[in-house]
Amino acid sequence: MTAQLNYTEVKATDAKIPHVDWLVRCTVSMLTEATVQRIEQEILEYVQTGLGAELLAEHLTVEVTVEDVHGQILGYSQIGA
Repeated sequence: MTAQLNYTEVKATDAKIPHVDWLVRCTVSMLTEATVQRIEQEILEYVQTGLGAELLAEHLTVEVTVEDVHGQILGYSQIGA
Protein backbone atom coordinates (compact mmCIF):
# COMPACT_ATOMS: atom_id res chain seq x y z
CA MET A 1 0.00 0.00 0.00
CA THR A 2 1.20 3.51 -0.77
CA ALA A 3 -0.55 5.22 2.15
CA GLN A 4 -0.74 5.19 5.92
CA LEU A 5 -4.17 4.98 7.54
CA ASN A 6 -4.57 7.77 10.10
CA TYR A 7 -8.26 7.56 10.94
CA THR A 8 -11.16 5.28 10.18
CA GLU A 9 -14.80 5.21 11.21
CA VAL A 10 -17.34 2.55 10.30
CA LYS A 11 -21.00 3.12 11.12
CA ALA A 12 -24.37 1.78 10.10
CA THR A 13 -26.65 4.29 8.38
CA ASP A 14 -29.88 2.31 8.51
CA ALA A 15 -32.27 1.06 11.19
CA LYS A 16 -32.49 -2.52 9.92
CA ILE A 17 -31.35 -5.48 11.96
CA PRO A 18 -28.95 -6.72 10.79
CA HIS A 19 -27.63 -3.47 9.34
CA VAL A 20 -27.07 -3.45 5.57
CA ASP A 21 -26.20 0.21 4.85
CA TRP A 22 -22.75 1.37 5.93
CA LEU A 23 -20.61 4.50 5.88
CA VAL A 24 -16.84 4.24 6.13
CA ARG A 25 -14.72 7.37 6.63
CA CYS A 26 -10.96 7.14 6.17
CA THR A 27 -8.15 9.66 6.38
CA VAL A 28 -4.83 8.56 4.95
CA SER A 29 -1.39 10.06 4.47
CA MET A 30 -0.04 9.56 0.97
CA LEU A 31 3.54 8.65 0.15
CA THR A 32 5.14 10.90 -2.45
CA GLU A 33 5.32 8.32 -5.26
CA ALA A 34 1.55 7.74 -5.27
CA THR A 35 -1.36 9.65 -6.82
CA VAL A 36 -4.58 10.65 -5.07
CA GLN A 37 -6.59 8.51 -7.51
CA ARG A 38 -4.42 5.48 -6.82
CA ILE A 39 -4.81 5.92 -3.06
CA GLU A 40 -8.58 6.27 -3.36
CA GLN A 41 -8.79 3.05 -5.37
CA GLU A 42 -6.55 1.16 -2.93
CA ILE A 43 -8.62 2.31 0.06
CA LEU A 44 -11.90 1.39 -1.65
CA GLU A 45 -10.61 -2.11 -2.47
CA TYR A 46 -9.27 -2.54 1.06
CA VAL A 47 -12.57 -1.47 2.66
CA GLN A 48 -14.70 -3.64 0.35
CA THR A 49 -12.56 -6.70 1.01
CA GLY A 50 -12.39 -6.17 4.76
CA LEU A 51 -16.05 -5.36 5.31
CA GLY A 52 -17.26 -8.00 2.91
CA ALA A 53 -15.74 -10.65 5.12
CA GLU A 54 -17.31 -9.25 8.30
CA LEU A 55 -20.59 -7.48 7.48
CA LEU A 56 -23.67 -7.80 5.32
CA ALA A 57 -23.52 -4.71 3.11
CA GLU A 58 -26.16 -3.92 0.51
CA HIS A 59 -25.07 -0.28 0.27
CA LEU A 60 -21.59 0.96 1.12
CA THR A 61 -20.43 4.57 1.05
CA VAL A 62 -16.72 5.25 1.48
CA GLU A 63 -15.41 8.75 2.18
CA VAL A 64 -11.66 9.09 1.65
CA THR A 65 -9.60 12.12 2.66
CA VAL A 66 -6.04 11.99 1.33
CA GLU A 67 -3.37 14.10 3.03
CA ASP A 68 0.32 14.59 2.44
CA VAL A 69 2.80 13.69 5.17
CA HIS A 70 2.36 17.19 6.66
CA GLY A 71 -1.42 16.90 7.04
CA GLN A 72 -2.36 19.10 4.06
CA ILE A 73 -5.50 17.80 2.35
CA LEU A 74 -4.73 16.72 -1.23
CA GLY A 75 -8.07 15.20 -2.12
CA TYR A 76 -11.47 14.08 -0.91
CA SER A 77 -13.87 11.69 -2.53
CA GLN A 78 -17.12 10.01 -1.69
CA ILE A 79 -17.60 6.68 -3.41
CA GLY A 80 -20.85 4.76 -3.53
CA ALA A 81 -23.21 7.54 -2.48
